[in-house]
Amino acid sequence: MKFKSKIYLNISILGIIVFLILFLFDFPLLSSLKKSAQTIQATKKSFSLLTERYQNFEKFQEDYKKNQPTLQKANSLLVNQAAPIHFIEFLEQQAKITGVNLKISKIVPSEPKTALSGHIKFSLYLNGSFPLCLRFLRKLELSPYLVTIQDIKVRRSAEEKIGEGAFPKDVIFVVNIVVRSK
Repeated sequence: MKFKSKIYLNISILGIIVFLILFLFDFPLLSSLKKSAQTIQATKKSFSLLTERYQNFEKFQEDYKKNQPTLQKANSLLVNQAAPIHFIEFLEQQAKITGVNLKISKIVPSEPKTALSGHIKFSLYLNGSFPLCLRFLRKLELSPYLVTIQDIKVRRSAEEKIGEGAFPKDVIFVVNIVVRSK
């Protein structure tokens, strides 16, 4: 019996020693394997995201080439904020066509932080007959530019004195507009 109990004791001690050796040495090994597996998984995920972004970028390039004429047309609707020469020339041309006198002034915002980015404000002073001024405003609304009329003030021309019941020939329109810019 002594011999059997010694064998059981030796096997138990040996089992405990083997278990401790495996636990102490394999635990760091298992944790490093777990970290490596997580790193590989994160790398695969980032690779798939990069692949998806690259495919989206290629699709965007194809769509851009396909839609470039439309984008150029939309860009032509916007006024150059630094030098709105083409828009001012358009206004002068329309005033000449409709037969009204036109004075243009740019409204500079008092505080740049509150100014609308991507917009330019103008104040237009029209002098002419009422129907011609309305025709000018109609042409302005139908223009290829993105224009919003904010305010219109109409008054009689001070140069004429008319009698009661008569309509003045010339009126003055003060029109404040906002134009979408680049």
